[in-house]
Amino acid sequence: MEESPSEEAKDPSRRRLSALGFQAADQLRTEGVQVRVINVVNPNALDEAFGNVIPDSRPVLTVYNGHQRVLRQAVADALLRGQVRPSKLDGIGFTVGNTGTFEEVRAWTGLDG
Repeated sequence: MEESPSEEAKDPSRRRLSALGFQAADQLRTEGVQVRVINVVNPNALDEAFGNVIPDSRPVLTVYNGHQRVLRQAVADALLRGQVRPSKLDGIGFTVGNTGTFEEVRAWTGLDG
């Protein structure tokens, strides 16, 4: 599920988005929130083994650089095949027409926190 350095190097925005995810996780940990960041490069490659990294009955939030349903549905399908039942599954993404600078899009999604 981790992106190879060569693929990541081709698209600096992926590197930046991944870094922001890890920064957000670090901030949440300082506030006493247990969190885990998983970088999914290809939502279509998720299978029931993906459920092994997600604890049962825990909330899952997907953040996708596209329509929110793409990654959220792929994660839901993989978890259900692996018989993992999250307490909540939600997604953040973009709809047609959303555009802006990186900072504007972060603010629009509420990820600028």
